[in-house]
Amino acid sequence: MKTKSSTSAVEAFAELFLSFLASMPGLAHGSVTREQLREIMLRTDGELILAGGIYDITQRSLGAGVYSVSTKLRGRGVES
Repeated sequence: MKTKSSTSAVEAFAELFLSFLASMPGLAHGSVTREQLREIMLRTDGELILAGGIYDITQRSLGAGVYSVSTKLRGRGVES
């Protein structure tokens, strides 16, 4: 069973990681646990508005409950 302190630690990490992603849209990436990824996705619904663009949060499983997380500009590669 999770304690209140472990839950608040995950929430605090999610805030810091989102700030990190926002600091370099499209360039920043990092590794997080499944629990941290869940909190990030719950807070953002899978997208961020940064520098006048909408960025999707992308994740890739690295195995053992660890995920690589980055942002990708929505609409990139689509001809208009």
